[in-house]
Amino acid sequence: MVKQSVEKLPRGLVGGPLHPAVNVGAGRRKCADAGYAKGQETRLRIILSAIDLFGEEGYERASTRKIALAAGVNLPALQYYFSGKMGLYLACAEHISAIARDRLYPVLELVKQDTAGRVGLAELIDGFCRLQDALVEFMIGPAGTGKWAMFMVRERIGLDAKDAFRLMRRQMGTPYTDFCALLIGRIIGLPPGDPETLIRLTTIHGQMLPFQRPESSAVDSLGWSTAAKGRQAMVRKIIRQQTEAILQACAAKKYRAKSAG
Repeated sequence: MVKQSVEKLPRGLVGGPLHPAVNVGAGRRKCADAGYAKGQETRLRIILSAIDLFGEEGYERASTRKIALAAGVNLPALQYYFSGKMGLYLACAEHISAIARDRLYPVLELVKQDTAGRVGLAELIDGFCRLQDALVEFMIGPAGTGKWAMFMVRERIGLDAKDAFRLMRRQMGTPYTDFCALLIGRIIGLPPGDPETLIRLTTIHGQMLPFQRPESSAVDSLGWSTAAKGRQAMVRKIIRQQTEAILQACAAKKYRAKSAG
């Protein structure tokens, strides 16, 4: 009997004959899939750890060594997955943007439909408040988003690298923010890009800022040691009530005249 050449055996199986039932291609695919899944899990773990540290300490103070230690990986892993600290920072921004889109955009599409055409003041205010409810739920609602919120706040007020803010605005914020400005502009009778419109939008959304971290002074002054769901609902309810009152008060004359009539 002629002995089979080693070169003709599948790579990785040299040293023993193949069982007829072995599917080498499927085995390789299974190993590749398992390796990919593990790599994705590691990548996500690094991103979540980095969001926590970037949110707490900022871009400059959050060292790659701290991030690697928190994620349970070695330093070269950060370079391998993200090509450095800035690459990781932008990956964090992309991760937050993707989650925000999933939560905000379905509401955005419904509000667009409900406020299309000639609608009254009540419909416009309700549409804006529904969008704000969704943002409040994202920013202070589910456990863990406090750090995401701090990451976003640092970008918005210019404490950290501008690249991440531009990326988040492009991927997440622009359609949402632009439509919120459009609704406020329709309510107060000004263009969406008018400085007054944008200032009102910024200050109205600013109501949620003190509650974005469970350890904030605002939360602590209330004696809330945890961000329980019922307490978040109370914050959301009060913010909505105040927003409705603000928008009613600054509504365009044409709406106030109709209300008075």
